[in-house]
Amino acid sequence: MSAADVALYIGVVGTLVCAVYAAVGYHRPKGTAVDKLDPVPQDRSLLRSPWIPVLCVVLTWAAVAFDYFTRPAIADAALINYGIDPSDVPGTMKFHGIVQLRNWTNYKDQKALLIIRTIFGDKDRMTDTWIAKSVLYTIDGPALGLVTIDKDSMRFAPNQMNMVEYDFAVLPPDITPDQIRMLSDIPRLGGKILAVNAQGVPIIVAPQPETKPTKPEGKK
Repeated sequence: MSAADVALYIGVVGTLVCAVYAAVGYHRPKGTAVDKLDPVPQDRSLLRSPWIPVLCVVLTWAAVAFDYFTRPAIADAALINYGIDPSDVPGTMKFHGIVQLRNWTNYKDQKALLIIRTIFGDKDRMTDTWIAKSVLYTIDGPALGLVTIDKDSMRFAPNQMNMVEYDFAVLPPDITPDQIRMLSDIPRLGGKILAVNAQGVPIIVAPQPETKPTKPEGKK
């Protein structure tokens, strides 16, 4: 049972208790004679206790507070669009990412970077050096488009689906992309990875044409 389920059950129980108490209080016997010397009858029954509605209110608001403080935190950034594009340069691969920043003014003094890597089972994510990096981008608004061009720095498994990871990071303005050799360099140099996503990319390698051995000249 999750924390959200617990908060929901507490709220439901508190609401039901309040409803039952209100119904019983509304349908209490009416027309009871009141003693002139004691115009306010001292009813000591549990249903007449003033602490019942107070307890109901406390339970209900406790459930609301519990739900609020146990909600997952909203990420500062999200990759809302990403993918691979046709490259104009032979022998390269072009990747793009569009990032939405929640509080972009918190990062306006930093630079944005998009890192691409292929996910391999025998490669640790943070120490993998087969990565491609974009240039540094200025953060000047809540939405940011970035492009990374791989110039043979990544590795792929041929003729099958490859899982490609997109990492959006922010760096101090005095850090250059050449100083990032792996993802673990980002926090070490004062940066932060704000968003991560991945997609499958099919890598098809065309078979090489067969070449027949040429005969030396002068021989038949």
